[in-house]
Amino acid sequence: MNTKIIAIIGVIILAGIIIAGVGRSGGVKTPAEALETQTNSEGDVNVSAAPELGGNEWLFTIKLDTHSQELVYDVVALATLVADGKEYKPINWQGDASAGHHRESVLLFQSIEPMPRSMELKIINVGGIPERIFRWTLIN
Repeated sequence: MNTKIIAIIGVIILAGIIIAGVGRSGGVKTPAEALETQTNSEGDVNVSAAPELGGNEWLFTIKLDTHSQELVYDVVALATLVADGKEYKPINWQGDASAGHHRESVLLFQSIEPMPRSMELKIINVGGIPERIFRWTLIN
């Protein structure tokens, strides 16, 4: 009986060491770590971006908020995804029309294979700000 308990404790300790080592070894980050929502509050328009990667399309939930102007932006024309130095243009925008003070929609990009080490979403000329950049590290 005692031998079984010691063996189980040994396996648990070994598993903990292995898991801790993998976390420091530079593997793929978990979505909670790598893909958190980011917000840029420069100028009169707040812009936030929340990526969801997977499948044939990568989705970025984009929120635009202001109380000083109408949000009449063509986000597809203003957005670029840069992954490991290569630029990609969006393939679609699904959601709120171009108007009002609050917009939330999904910007779609074709998925990128293999998974890049990092990516940044650039959105230009919104609310008088020449360029807003949202960065994520995907692989250490």
